[in-house]
Amino acid sequence: MNLTTSAFLLMMIVPCTALLLSTASVRVCMDKDCRLDGSDEALEIISKLAPSSCKVTTCGCLGPCGGGPNVQVQDPDGKRIKDGRPGKSNYYLFKDINSADEAAGMLSFVTNTKVSPSKSSIDKVTSTRGPFDLDRTTKIALQRLLYVVTALFLKSSQEAGTFDVVGGEVVENSYFAGAAGVFVASQFMGTGSKDNSIKKPTNEK
Repeated sequence: MNLTTSAFLLMMIVPCTALLLSTASVRVCMDKDCRLDGSDEALEIISKLAPSSCKVTTCGCLGPCGGGPNVQVQDPDGKRIKDGRPGKSNYYLFKDINSADEAAGMLSFVTNTKVSPSKSSIDKVTSTRGPFDLDRTTKIALQRLLYVVTALFLKSSQEAGTFDVVGGEVVENSYFAGAAGVFVASQFMGTGSKDNSIKKPTNEK
């Protein structure tokens, strides 16, 4: 085998080897709702179980909130991978990764290798969501409902000729002021998803 042939084969082998070694990029949501659902521990589990060539990172809200911990997985080309496992959503999101078994199943599916859950010291994540900790999706729905109810009240009072009537007397612009107050108050319902305290995975490169 001459030098030219050897160089050509090397040029072909190196990219192919790199492709075989490359694998999925796992992104764990670390926003408020998923953290209430235990994404901090889910991150530790996934970081512990992920193959050494698998990149584990954190990210912001993936939606749908309240079904977490949510995880998104991308292939080496950056394309999102569907959760095509039997009985799962077949959606571009791995939902409710709340145990070592779930994490191992997800990683086995996306890397096409057998991943054992026994490597993790955490068996199941701990949810800190209380009975009044509504998820962001529910809060947004309630916020929109509040807007609709307010608009219907304004419309019905206008049709009934009672617009701006307070205590039997007309108070100019009182209803518009009330509607504005409702809108301002609704901005404090916790519909934002950002949480500045984001942990980094132990094996992030």
